[in-house]
Amino acid sequence: MSCPHSSGDRSHDTTSQVTSQVAASGDDLRKTMEALSSGGILSTKHAQLLVSLLSTDDVALLQRVLVTIANAAAFTSNQNTLRDVGCLSHLTRLLHTHLLCVTIGQNMTHPSIVNGVVKAIGNLSANEDNQAKIQDCIPALIQLSSSEKSSEDLQLASLQALTNLSVTSTFHPPYTKVIQQLYELLDDAANHAVRLQALKVLVNLSCNADMVPHLLAAKAPCCLLDLLRSNCDEDLLLRWLTILANISSTSRQLNITYVTLPTQYKAASPETMYTALYGLNNSAKLKSKVFVLSRHDNESIRSQATRIYSVLS
Repeated sequence: MSCPHSSGDRSHDTTSQVTSQVAASGDDLRKTMEALSSGGILSTKHAQLLVSLLSTDDVALLQRVLVTIANAAAFTSNQNTLRDVGCLSHLTRLLHTHLLCVTIGQNMTHPSIVNGVVKAIGNLSANEDNQAKIQDCIPALIQLSSSEKSSEDLQLASLQALTNLSVTSTFHPPYTKVIQQLYELLDDAANHAVRLQALKVLVNLSCNADMVPHLLAAKAPCCLLDLLRSNCDEDLLLRWLTILANISSTSRQLNITYVTLPTQYKAASPETMYTALYGLNNSAKLKSKVFVLSRHDNESIRSQATRIYSVLS
């Protein structure tokens, strides 16, 4: 008869211990945040504390930890320290743990946790040495960036991380499946920041000759010519011109034809980017647009427009 009572006592003691540990962790986190605010640099001890707290079940505490890590990752030395104490593998685990809940729309995970994980990964991925250890996150980030279940903030944070991870061409292969979604964001995204971030990823991909056939095989965005208006936002315009210039230059250098385009994720013939650029009527319209832009006030815009006009002439 004493066993249940004894078990209850042990359960009560365990709960008390966990409460005390969380309180202590919160106090230690406050001290870590104070240390960061004074000098900005994490000690190994502080970094180890943050990583240990990534396993907490306390949502409020985990939110604070993730914000602290994301802020600390603004400094290169902190990026290195966090990598050395195993932060990247813990963040990868957290991302995959919460991914399914977001994509199937189950309310089993707190949105701020997923956003916090993705933002921390994004900031840490600005470090080239970290990218190899975070590359396993790319498929998950791609899924979050294109999922209708993702909030606008989560979509943007995912694209920002994908931008950093696409700087190195070594990690480009998984991106082939998201090119279509990136083009669609140019058409559908109401948020200027989301459209701009999608363009930044596409710029990085277009710098890799191996990715150009995939960029040409995907369905072209409906806004292809609309983004080439002289009064278009210059940030969007410059990046779109850069993408088209990179694609058209590489296509000519490698003698890419419609027949040589990869079949995986390939759009129907009339809808491909290849047809949008090189179809008889389309090519003339594009050439007319970039001719006007080759006289733009912005020197960078003029330069990219001239590159395209030269290839099409």
